[in-house]
Amino acid sequence: MELPNTPSRSTRPAEEPFGPPVRFGADLGARWARFAARSASTIHRREGGGRALRVGADAAFDGLRPYRAGDDPRTIDWGLLARSHRVYVRTSRREAGETWGIVLDASASMGIGRPSKLQAAAEAAMALASLGLALGASVEVAIEGEREAALRLGSARDLGALAARLEGRRAGGLPSLGTPVRRGSWHGAARVFVLGDLFGADPGAWCGLRRMGRELVLVQILGAEELAPAARGPVHVLDPERAGRVTVVADAGAVLDYERALGAWLETWRRVAARRGAQHVLGDSAQTFEERLSRAVLR
Repeated sequence: MELPNTPSRSTRPAEEPFGPPVRFGADLGARWARFAARSASTIHRREGGGRALRVGADAAFDGLRPYRAGDDPRTIDWGLLARSHRVYVRTSRREAGETWGIVLDASASMGIGRPSKLQAAAEAAMALASLGLALGASVEVAIEGEREAALRLGSARDLGALAARLEGRRAGGLPSLGTPVRRGSWHGAARVFVLGDLFGADPGAWCGLRRMGRELVLVQILGAEELAPAARGPVHVLDPERAGRVTVVADAGAVLDYERALGAWLETWRRVAARRGAQHVLGDSAQTFEERLSRAVLR
């Protein structure tokens, strides 16, 4: 997506690193731990077993909740429907041992924002990994666009390896989220979180990851200037599709066209996610990971 009808003033290859490097402050470790502990406690109470969920056959009946779009019809309590004319699904408590998948976009457009979208996504990835491990899940983190294999975390001791892979990283490269990752281990993931601006991504393909027994959360992060551009004057943006950094002069008409295109694009993501039963969480990069993820994991 780009600002419509805006001529380039200068270019810079998108393959080059763009934006500041990811830096983790001294307080973040304690914040990730607090977030994981509090969220895990809430999830334990909500899901009724004190253990993480896993896709598989070890499920035991735990309770009922209202039907949501995308739920498997086989989980509907048909007896309750016949008696009350309200649609509820049977929920289950399953053993610890599931896999969580975290997909992190590090392409050039993620270098935009204050702090950068990549900084915000990296902090969120660390928080989600901490939570998954606290719930007894194993966690796989894939950084899209890099050639390294996904990093698999089995315990809290492995969080240092993830932090080391993320800290110092800079955004770079063309959009890499066109289609979902093709890794065999992801087929069994019970929960998948996608962190990025979703530029170049196919809503239908990604929302297709949501299916029976799997939760899908799309955490879309945009810069404040992308969500609400200035009405006039020079605007500095990164345009991955043109493989460069561009400076544009926006007038009121150009901004209006951009806002319409942005609104339609975001609405497509919301609509497709809702239809598939996935979560779509949108925010700007200035939000804390606690604000961002409270909606994503504690709805």
